[in-house]
Amino acid sequence: MRLKALIADDELHILQNLNAVIRWERLDIEVVGLARTGEQALALATEHGPHLVLSDIRMPNMDGLRFVEALKKAQPDVRVLMITGYQDYEYARTMIRLGVSDYILKPIDYEGLETTIRELASDIRERLEERRLAFDGQSARADAAGAEAAGAEWPPRKKSREQLMKEAGEFIRRNLGRDFGLEDVADHLGISNSYFSLLFKQTYGETFVEHVTRSRIEKAKTLLVQTPYSVTEIGKAVGYADRRYFTKVFQRLTGTIPSEYRERHLTKEDRP
Repeated sequence: MRLKALIADDELHILQNLNAVIRWERLDIEVVGLARTGEQALALATEHGPHLVLSDIRMPNMDGLRFVEALKKAQPDVRVLMITGYQDYEYARTMIRLGVSDYILKPIDYEGLETTIRELASDIRERLEERRLAFDGQSARADAAGAEAAGAEWPPRKKSREQLMKEAGEFIRRNLGRDFGLEDVADHLGISNSYFSLLFKQTYGETFVEHVTRSRIEKAKTLLVQTPYSVTEIGKAVGYADRRYFTKVFQRLTGTIPSEYRERHLTKEDRP
């Protein structure tokens, strides 16, 4: 499913870099607009209805926060990724209130940014599939009734739901150190993305992206305490090539950075 993205930043060179450096085609995302003010960004968002918006906080006239506030009123489901030079609690609290999905600090780490975009895109696609399934519910129930009348299983599958989800869990555990998405697991199981997404959330009680992220951080916590590997090495071992982004995700889920977590949980015998 091809997604649409909008980029807003008043600094022309950053705007151009965001458009050129991020491998949008590889992410199967089309950049539908570039804006240098909040007003331009809002107009483009109204015209194109993007799934994802990258916006700087500091822009003339209508700044990024006011733009996002107006955007969310009109398009509440759009996912927003803020770009800011401010590491300030008040800004973070405002972004949370506005429903911003994540933020990236300047100077921009483009590799970490692309990883964040990939995860957001996967989550967007997953939620769109769930919504489509809801709209298709009546048709699916009719198909199921017809299959039942004919004595056939619906949905048609060779493996039970429990077997499929057990294999999905094993696939995730084996591949935490590499880049993979929902589509890869569904292909491995031989089922559609939408059916996999539905089964996964029903089984695990969380989205695929949430589960993979939590699993990676749980494995990282174990490695931090039980191995002498560096934080960078552990980040790579659980699928985060960029240390700064790994630290950010780890802190979001645990409330502390990896090095502090390691220091806190090592026993006296383990300390150098």
